[in-house]
Amino acid sequence: MTWLPNRPGHDEASEKSQPKVEIYTTRHCGYCVRAKQLLQSRGVVFVEYAIDGDAEARRQMVEKAGGRRTIPQIFIDDLAIGGFMELYQLDCDGQLDILLRRALPISGTPD
Repeated sequence: MTWLPNRPGHDEASEKSQPKVEIYTTRHCGYCVRAKQLLQSRGVVFVEYAIDGDAEARRQMVEKAGGRRTIPQIFIDDLAIGGFMELYQLDCDGQLDILLRRALPISGTPD
């Protein structure tokens, strides 16, 4: 398993306030690319595990994912999210922000 940290503009203070996000990927996976792009567009720091040809890493992923074998597998604070389609649906439904603890605070007064 290759560990690939995603840390552009790494800021230790902001990382501590974000949940732990992990994504298991393979090299030639279009859905993996799309999932990483979605997370990056939201400013999410994540750890990528490239499991190409690593049977033990894949076994660990399947166990952690409750038996799911498809790639990518995404975890937020050890909660198994699923793959890209599940991540995308959470984003469309406004649930991804909640999972990432990034819901906008209520401020000001209504107009």
